[in-house]
Amino acid sequence: MADKKITIEELAKMINKGFNNVTGQINGLKTDVADIKKDVKEIKNELVRVDAVEKRVDYIENTLNISAN
Repeated sequence: MADKKITIEELAKMINKGFNNVTGQINGLKTDVADIKKDVKEIKNELVRVDAVEKRVDYIENTLNISAN
């Protein structure tokens, strides 16, 4: 098999293509991380609401002298 010579320009294009692929993957990861952060924030907000409901239920149970069981 004959050795094919690669020019500097061809090599530069190949390397650039590789970097472009990596850049695209990194941008995809950034988007995924942003989505995860948004989801975690929503979950935290829901947990705060659940905690508030639990406190209100505890208050009602205590006021009415009702056992939690």
